Amino acid sequence: MRRYVILIGLLPLLISCSGFSESGVSSDVWKKEVNVFGITIQATDCVSDAKVRHAANVLAEYLDNDNDGVIDNPAVVDQIKENNGWLGMSCEADDVSAAATELFAEETHPDGSSLNSGFDATLEEILHVITEKGYANAYPSVFAEREGSSIANAMDTARGGVKGSGKPVDSYPADAWYTYDDKTCDYSCMV
Repeated sequence: MRRYVILIGLLPLLISCSGFSESGVSSDVWKKEVNVFGITIQATDCVSDAKVRHAANVLAEYLDNDNDGVIDNPAVVDQIKENNGWLGMSCEADDVSAAATELFAEETHPDGSSLNSGFDATLEEILHVITEKGYANAYPSVFAEREGSSIANAMDTARGGVKGSGKPVDSYPADAWYTYDDKTCDYSCMV
């Protein structure tokens, strides 16, 4: 097994060519693995090491925003681990388990978002791991991804008073200052 040590700020990361089976996904699928503060990012062979390192950088920076090598909010990281939060990176949708937050190689842009390459979805997908598995569980009255939490109430206000719903909103009132039209994103996703 080859191992590579990658330095991201002060944080050493390891890319391993072994699979990850804790999620119940066949270890034959996942050929690359990076662990950031105990949170796993796995990738198939088709995802470049540069894209895996980019995802690890984004995760590390979200969890250690002041870059001092110490997790800024240990309760959030504990909840991510307790709730089996991990990121699966692949080129095909069929490669990713429903247990993982998915990030596809074509939407990962290590050089950042641009008009030519599009939005770097790494920023969004890793934030989903942190919010859904971490903040929502560590601080449910504030960050739970359901109607009634403080953040959901604030979102409903921003949506012009549109209250929670299990499905995407078809139209928003004229006074809404937050709207989102991705039909694959339900209420919890929007929160």
